[in-house]
Amino acid sequence: MSDPKTPDCPYLSRCSGCPALATTPDYAEQLAHKRARVLAARDRFPVLQAIPVAATVGAAALGGFRTRAKLTVAIDDGRYTVGLFDRTAGDARRVVDTPNCPVLPPLTNRVADAVRAFPAQAGLLGLDLRSLASATCADPVSDPDGLLVTLVIDPDVLVRDAVLPLAEALMAVPGVLGVAANLRATDHPQFLGGRTIPLLGVTNAEDRVGLAKQRVTFGAFAQAHRGQAARIQRALLDALYTDRAPKRAVHELFGGSGAIGLALAAAGSRVTLVEVFAPAAQEAQREADARKLPLRAIATRAEEYIESAEFGANDVVVMNPPRRGVPRTVRDALLVERPATLVYVSCDPDTLARDVAPFVEAGYTISEFSPFDQIPLTDEVETIVVLERGPEAQELPPSTDASPAIVTRLIGSHSRAASKLPRRFAPDGGTSGVALYGAPLTVEEVTALVLVRGVTHGKGKLVARVAVGGHTARNGGGKGREMREVHAQYVRLAVLPKAKESSKYLGKKGGHSLLLVTTAGWTPKQLFAQALAIGHPVIGRPVRLEGDPEATDRHFEERYTLDRPFVHLARVSYRDSDGQSHTATAPLAGDLTTVLLRLGATTEEIDTFVSARRDPTTES
Repeated sequence: MSDPKTPDCPYLSRCSGCPALATTPDYAEQLAHKRARVLAARDRFPVLQAIPVAATVGAAALGGFRTRAKLTVAIDDGRYTVGLFDRTAGDARRVVDTPNCPVLPPLTNRVADAVRAFPAQAGLLGLDLRSLASATCADPVSDPDGLLVTLVIDPDVLVRDAVLPLAEALMAVPGVLGVAANLRATDHPQFLGGRTIPLLGVTNAEDRVGLAKQRVTFGAFAQAHRGQAARIQRALLDALYTDRAPKRAVHELFGGSGAIGLALAAAGSRVTLVEVFAPAAQEAQREADARKLPLRAIATRAEEYIESAEFGANDVVVMNPPRRGVPRTVRDALLVERPATLVYVSCDPDTLARDVAPFVEAGYTISEFSPFDQIPLTDEVETIVVLERGPEAQELPPSTDASPAIVTRLIGSHSRAASKLPRRFAPDGGTSGVALYGAPLTVEEVTALVLVRGVTHGKGKLVARVAVGGHTARNGGGKGREMREVHAQYVRLAVLPKAKESSKYLGKKGGHSLLLVTTAGWTPKQLFAQALAIGHPVIGRPVRLEGDPEATDRHFEERYTLDRPFVHLARVSYRDSDGQSHTATAPLAGDLTTVLLRLGATTEEIDTFVSARRDPTTES
């Protein structure tokens, strides 16, 4: 099959919507670039480097394919401008008006035009347009015949009665089935706010996505390309049903409104769909009931379901999480339960590699690693990974009476091998780096790489008062107990990102400081307290700062993939039982490398950070 023709776009020089089309017009080169993204993410984790990655599966249609459009609305010269941000405008956040956008279906473009024609009023922030393909739709990929419209409004500016005339005008567009209002503050970091109110028309509707027929509601997740969704679903069926009984039980985590789960249920699997967004789970259940499919939808958190009695270790787990990946609590729960097969559908290679690496370390094998071009003309890539349970990895490096076992990977609650030898020193609190087991030893000095919010001094001291039992005075644990001061030294290695981003969600005046911290006594709580005492909390710490915006840590996680404290024990100096001095070192963990790369550091700079010593000349 020849490569499909890339669309001509009059907005290419400014619009931020199709960056790959702007930089790499040749579609075959775009597909190769996406595979290279997956390979780069894989290679940051040594345990994954030998696993082959297939060629990227391309799309058959590149025009009019966007199932869902999130468009920003602005007012220019008294008229609505509807489109995406201007990538040439820097921090100005100027919106490029994009009538007849070539990647949007015709009906989506007509609705955007209807908004442009309506008298402009402040408070309309955006449009969330979800296209629908009915059972009789002739071309569900490029010309779907239905639409759900969500008007994103600032409720402090635009009240419900004021937005109703616009809703009525949009309902008059043939094919629009329902209109809702989503309430979002202007400075909210996410496109959609937390509350959606139906205004006119239906609140849910039937849709065909790939091989699945489902019901969707306002704000529900949608695969960007229906044709590619079908290919992904076929790949899942092939992976799960080759030489296996078709009635295998499947637990689908992050199931949304059932695009994957309904397809698996139609193939004969008993599916339990787990989705925290209750309206989406309800729509999946309604569709399953109407078609008498063996699917049960549960509106709950994934980690809570895994720990329930309903979860079976010999079953299949299918995960299709959002861009931020699988939460650490879910990974740890799955590593304890060890299901027979894990199928991971990911829209971010970096979080994918972060999430599957612990399973390979724990004895799982990967039978498929396949990228798909789910969102053509962008840099985004969808990837399917199939993991099969193998013998549990329990071996630690050798240990003698005088020499401890040295482990240099992330040690989590799932590490059952650690119980075989006495734990002498190991990362905890979600941190990574050097871990020492077995032989008696005395830790003399710990050197850690730490990322904190804001711009620190070039060097300085960290001090925290703690109770002798290890509790910080800050949390009340030191009341009535003997107190002591814990000291550390730091040198600032870099300020990231280099282009100081201006956002209240990214810290004072933008930027984060990468510190080289050296201390004699060490616990995560002590380090968190020390950094907090100088007004620069550790990024990703499990403690929310008093007065911080609720979205702070989540915003950083979604943008930079960090789901744990950025603390890495790079070097540990210790004396063995004979009094001999030794130093153990650990390369930077793959997930933390990803964070630094996304913050603008180069690979060469990261190598210098890891090898840095406590030396004032290293400060930036």
